[in-house]
Amino acid sequence: MKKYIIYFMPIFLSSCSYFLQGRLEIVVTAGETPVSDAQLTLYGKNKNKEIFIGYLFPNSQGFISTDIDFSKYQSIKVVTTNKSIEKILLPSIEHVSIPGWWQEQVVKLNINLTDPSLPMQNHSPLAKQENKIQDEAKPELPEIVLIPQIESNLYEPPPTKPQLENRISATTPLVSSTTPYQTKPLNKTITEKKVGYWKSTTLKITSEGKPLNNVNLYIGYNVSQTIKREGSSNEAGEIKFDFYKPSPPDVLIIKKNGFITNVTQFMESSSQSIIVDLKPGKSMDFLVQNYAYGVGRGMDKTELYLNGVKQDVSTPIGFLTYAKELKPEEKLSLEQKNSIITNITADDLKKQFENNHGEIASLFLPSVTPFKPTVAFVEPSLTGEVLESNMLWRRARREFFSRFINEQSFKTKIKDDLLKLVDANNPIETLKRGWQNSSFAKDLDLVVEINFIQNEENPLITGRIYAKNGQIITEQKKSFNASNAEQVASQLYTYLLEQLPIESYVVQQEKGVFTLNVGQKQHLNKGDLFIAYVPDSFYSAPNKASGVLKVTEVTDTEAKATAILGLEKLQNNISVRCVRASQTQIDNEMKKSISFGSFGGRHIR
Repeated sequence: MKKYIIYFMPIFLSSCSYFLQGRLEIVVTAGETPVSDAQLTLYGKNKNKEIFIGYLFPNSQGFISTDIDFSKYQSIKVVTTNKSIEKILLPSIEHVSIPGWWQEQVVKLNINLTDPSLPMQNHSPLAKQENKIQDEAKPELPEIVLIPQIESNLYEPPPTKPQLENRISATTPLVSSTTPYQTKPLNKTITEKKVGYWKSTTLKITSEGKPLNNVNLYIGYNVSQTIKREGSSNEAGEIKFDFYKPSPPDVLIIKKNGFITNVTQFMESSSQSIIVDLKPGKSMDFLVQNYAYGVGRGMDKTELYLNGVKQDVSTPIGFLTYAKELKPEEKLSLEQKNSIITNITADDLKKQFENNHGEIASLFLPSVTPFKPTVAFVEPSLTGEVLESNMLWRRARREFFSRFINEQSFKTKIKDDLLKLVDANNPIETLKRGWQNSSFAKDLDLVVEINFIQNEENPLITGRIYAKNGQIITEQKKSFNASNAEQVASQLYTYLLEQLPIESYVVQQEKGVFTLNVGQKQHLNKGDLFIAYVPDSFYSAPNKASGVLKVTEVTDTEAKATAILGLEKLQNNISVRCVRASQTQIDNEMKKSISFGSFGGRHIR
C-alpha cells in the first residue's frame, strides 16, 4: 500500500496547481459608499520577486472579479488608488494570502479607502464619555423636515462653461448609481454640493530639451472605454486641453512619427502642466475597438504578439504599442478572445498601419459580449403646486423609478448624474436638442423621460425615449387612477424597454439564420426588427445599412433571426452590427440608403 502511495504522490502534487486556479473578488468602499472611480494594481510575489499582474477597475457598485492562477504566486499585493478628483481618498495596500489546495479557491477582499478630511475615531472610554456629553448638549432641530422636502433636491446647480452646448467633441472612430434621485433645490437647503468645474492643462512636448511641434495628443477614458484626438502641439511644443473635473482623462498618448510613442497616466497632481520628452525611434500603435451607439469602445485584454511571443495587453481603451522597428523576419499579430474575429494576422496589421500613414491604426471588431448602453432617467420636478402634494403621481413615479434604477440590461443615470455630466443650467433641454456632438456623447447613449399630464378625467403618465440626435424614438401615453397607478407605471416601463434601440452583433450564421448576442435579458421579443449594418471595408466601423432582420426565437442571452431584406449583403459577412428599430425607423433608414443601393429599393410589408 505504501508503495502505491509513494508512486502516486508526485502525480497528485503536480496536479495541485490545477486546483489553485481561482478567483479574486474585491469590493472597494469609502465608509459605506461604493467607490467606482478607483484603480487597483495587482502584484504577485514569487521567490521574493514582485511581478506585475495587471490593472483592475471596479463597476458602479465598487465590485471587481478576476480570475487568478494562484499556483503562480506566494502572495498577492493589491494597491488601490482613487481616481476621482471630486473626493480625495487615501490609497490602500492590501496583501492577499494564497489559499491552500484544500480551501475554497475564491478569495474575497473588502478594501475601505479613508477620507483624510474626516477625523479619526477615538474609541477610548474618555472619548466615548465626551461624545455622550456632546450628544446630550446638541440643540433640537429648529424645524420639521417634511416628506416633500426629503424627496426634493438639496442640490445647487453647477457652474457652466460658456457655450458648452455648442462645444463639439473631437471623438472620432479612433476613438460599468444608485444615489437617491434629486430634483430642484429647496429655498432653504441643509447642505450644499459642489459638483464640478472645468480645468485646463498645458502639455509641453520636447526632444532632448527642444520643443517639438505637430505632435499628436490622444486622450483615453477608462470608464467609457473611449479615446479621442485632442490636437497637436504648436511651435513651442505646447498643447492646451480642457477637462471636466468629475471625469478627468486617465491616459495621455503622445505620438509623432520618428519618435517612440509616450503613454502617460494622467494624475490629479499633474493637472496644471506636464512636460514629456520624446525619444527618437519608431513605434507601431494599434487601437482595437467595438463600435456601439455611435462611438468606438475599446476592447481590453487584446494581446499583441511578436513571432508568437506576447508583447503587450490592451487596457480598457483598447490601445497597444510596440516601440521597436520590425526586422524583415519579424511579424506582429493580435488576439482578442471576446470577438468573433479572434486573430488578426501580421499582413492585416501591416496593411492597417500603412493605411493610417504611421498614425494609430484603428481596428473595429465584432464583440461576442453585448455592450451595455448608458440610459438617463428624466422626470418633472416634485416641487411645485401640482406635483408636490399629488400622491397619485408619486405612486406611479415611484414604481417606474424603482424598476429603472434596478435594471440590469443597461447602466443608469439619474438627474443628479446628469447635472454633473451635462454641466448646464437646464440639462433636460440640452439633451432634447441632441447631444451627439457634445463632449459627453461617449458617456450617455439614450434618455428615458416620463411626465405628468393633468386633465378633467384621469391624469396621464407619458413616456418617451430620446436618441443622441434628440430624435424621439417612441412615445406612449397612459391614463391612470388610484386603483391602478403602479400597474400602469409598470406597463409603461415594460413598453419603453421593449422599444429601446438595443445594439448587438451577429455571432453565428447558419443556412440563413443569424444568431444575435442579445436576448430576453435585454427585453427582446419574437417579431422584433433589427436594421443590420456592415463595414465599408474590413476592420472599419459597421455603419452601412444593408439589411433587416426579424427575430424568430429568443432565449435569455441569444436570439435567432432571419433576413427579410438584404440577405445577399449580410450572408457570410463576419461583422454585422444590428440595431433594434421600429417599422417607421426602418422606412426612414431605407429612404436614406436607397439612393446608395444598400437596401436594393425593396420595401418591407
